Amino acid sequence: MTRHTRWWWIVLILLSLVGVSSNSAAEFKRFAYINSPVDVWDWGQYNQLFNGSYTHIVLTFALPDASGNIAPWDALNGFDATLINRAHQNNVKVLASIGGATIPYSTYVSITKNASSRQAFINNAVSLAVSRGYDGLDLNFEGWYDGISTQDKSAVDTLARDIAQALKSQSPEMLITLAVAPSYYLPYSFSCDLINSTLIDMAHHESYDFFWGTQTSANGPWRAPGEIIWPSGASQSIERSVYGSLQYLANKGCQMSKIAGGIPFYSTHVEAWNSIRNKTNWSTIPLDPNYLEKRENDQQPYNYVNDTEAITAKIAAYKAYGLGGVTVWQVGHEGTTGDLSAALYAAVTGNAPAPSPSPEPAPAPEPEPTPEPPPSSASFTTASTITSDWGSGYCSDVTVKNTGGNAGTWNIFLPLNDSVGSLWNGTHSKVDGGIQVVGQSWNASLNAGATATFGFCAARASLPTPAPQPEPAPSPSPEPAPAPEPEPEPTPEPGPPPSSGNVATTQTITTDWGAGYCADIVIKNTSAAPLIWTATVPIEGSISSLWNGSYSVTDDMVTIVGANWNNQLAGLSSTTVGYCAKR
Repeated sequence: MTRHTRWWWIVLILLSLVGVSSNSAAEFKRFAYINSPVDVWDWGQYNQLFNGSYTHIVLTFALPDASGNIAPWDALNGFDATLINRAHQNNVKVLASIGGATIPYSTYVSITKNASSRQAFINNAVSLAVSRGYDGLDLNFEGWYDGISTQDKSAVDTLARDIAQALKSQSPEMLITLAVAPSYYLPYSFSCDLINSTLIDMAHHESYDFFWGTQTSANGPWRAPGEIIWPSGASQSIERSVYGSLQYLANKGCQMSKIAGGIPFYSTHVEAWNSIRNKTNWSTIPLDPNYLEKRENDQQPYNYVNDTEAITAKIAAYKAYGLGGVTVWQVGHEGTTGDLSAALYAAVTGNAPAPSPSPEPAPAPEPEPTPEPPPSSASFTTASTITSDWGSGYCSDVTVKNTGGNAGTWNIFLPLNDSVGSLWNGTHSKVDGGIQVVGQSWNASLNAGATATFGFCAARASLPTPAPQPEPAPSPSPEPAPAPEPEPEPTPEPGPPPSSGNVATTQTITTDWGAGYCADIVIKNTSAAPLIWTATVPIEGSISSLWNGSYSVTDDMVTIVGANWNNQLAGLSSTTVGYCAKR
């Protein structure tokens, strides 16, 4: 390493420690994406995931389709409940990532254009996080392409916001993180308004893969003076570097403290660190003072690498810039050695990670009490939990457990007189007295003791439930009005209700079972100035539940005011409120 290079990044380290950034070591989050191991195919042997090197593990990927179904793959299947518990015991949060580079952005656009697919996607996302015991979701909506319209981008932003709201409404402590494009597709990434909102906990800037189609072969260059790129659809060029991308986001208003900078554990030539660790003596190769990466040799095309020294320098740069954390793609690339993870932890905290705890001292082999011989074949039981109920209909999660002694493929009968409208994480058919449900390719086979969860929504059969006029009300008022509704506590917020002319509403029924329905209302600020909105729309029947706002009813009109997180709309932006009603 040259004297100049050493001096350059040591200055960065000093700056990051003396307060250029307000982020302390405790606040600087450390996210470990994991996808597929490259060494040992057992995440339990990757002790760097459990020894404090990281504050969060992000499991990839759950793959969505245009109908709103979600199929877990890779680490979501390999990182099981035992490992989730081990992470929690070591104060490490575990998130599930939905999307990834293999899913085109058009999939999310399609989901937003179909009300039932949209609701199914939100339900499936929430169910994935809750049913598996995760601490939240990472919305990794990539697959960008040239020409994404402003309307489509806004619709996808709103979809992400609604997933976040739905998850946090069910469990406020749940986390939501977002993925942000490296450089070229930055204009199509999630908006700063969304990133800055209280619904979002952190956004990961994908600070790698800058070598695609570029004149530089650095993988994730911190700086690249003189090299520019024109982001798709942008009116101005930026420096082709992580720094240039962060400047773009800062100029758009993104809070840097909510951005985590990325570090790849692979080279420009897409070689995992585990396969090139001993390829050369990396400590003797100078660190490029701009890229903060090391070039393997002078042979073209160049191959740049992030070793322990590069990681130390990049984290110093990220902290000095005011970022709130660091994100790694992906820990599997370093194998079980954990040298890059240890360097990352030391760069953030100034300490070495604690000795890797063994995967919990295996309990002394207790002489099992005269084991009852397990059943010789797979056997399945079910347990149902109603997750939402509006009287005429409901949604339910069903956990299928293999109580037998061997692995098997589940195919269960669920007694049911109600009419199923949608079912996810499985395929069903109507049979006498109920439905027959079989698993999907990714969850159909269960080992002994393992579980899978599917969910469904159904309309109740009309006979057993309150017939024509339930509740012999002592004084038959045409619908027990929830108080004489003197228009909702008049919100003293600026801007008259809808008559101001600055609020437009679009109402779409998302589910209809005859005796009731659910609908989404998109509220749009049609002016260029920000406002605090109120909207009045017609309804049919009586509302049983409403989310993303509060309401009052007068005759057949409902007046809605926003929740504290969505009541202010920037110019020309929109938000969505949903409700269910009985006819």
